[in-house]
Amino acid sequence: MVILDNAGIYTAQEVKDFAKDHVKDLVLIHQPPYSPELNPQGNMWNWLKNFVSQASALKNEQGLMERMQKFDSYTAKVPEKVKNWLYARNFYK
Repeated sequence: MVILDNAGIYTAQEVKDFAKDHVKDLVLIHQPPYSPELNPQGNMWNWLKNFVSQASALKNEQGLMERMQKFDSYTAKVPEKVKNWLYARNFYK
């Protein structure tokens, strides 16, 4: 199953051709426009992106991995905050 929002990349001809060639292997779920409440994992990715890029530019892959590990450690300590992000800003109760 693949959930598709309305990003332009999902409407590219190459993606359409791939989906058509793999129709037996894929189930595509298209979300309606302007529906972030249907994509709670997007909120988590946004939080991760902001956390990783918050202080300064990273110099290498090792710096990225260290920042990602800090995020992982942080989220393990704040499960209620994680729950709030994954519940799409409390659209789901």
